[in-house]
Amino acid sequence: MRAKLLFAPVLAAGLAVTGAVPASAAQGPENGRITFSRYNPAVGAPVVWVADSDGQNPHQLVAGPSFFSDWSPDGTRIAFDFEDDTGVHIATIGPEGQQRETLVSDPGVQETPDWSPGGEWVTYGAM
Repeated sequence: MRAKLLFAPVLAAGLAVTGAVPASAAQGPENGRITFSRYNPAVGAPVVWVADSDGQNPHQLVAGPSFFSDWSPDGTRIAFDFEDDTGVHIATIGPEGQQRETLVSDPGVQETPDWSPGGEWVTYGAM
């Protein structure tokens, strides 16, 4: 499934002050699984993980710094933001880490992906 993107500019004031990323979990529709970010000391930043809704069977989904994630409505893809040398960008990946596809990699920050209810769009904030 190839998602279309919808650009939504945002203002970010609170994160600039502390550099902290609030914890959040995204529940997969009907599949009983969640994604969440957890600090990885080896990476020196949070990374996205997948687990059962009770926290059992966790596995790291993304190898590098990644913060926010959202399940596609059909539960087959996860949109997430990731950091590299040029900024924070948006990609999708399967729940077992397969078929990673970068959707947005413009310089700067594209973050907090969110699937549309029908799964045809991924919206995100950018600055």
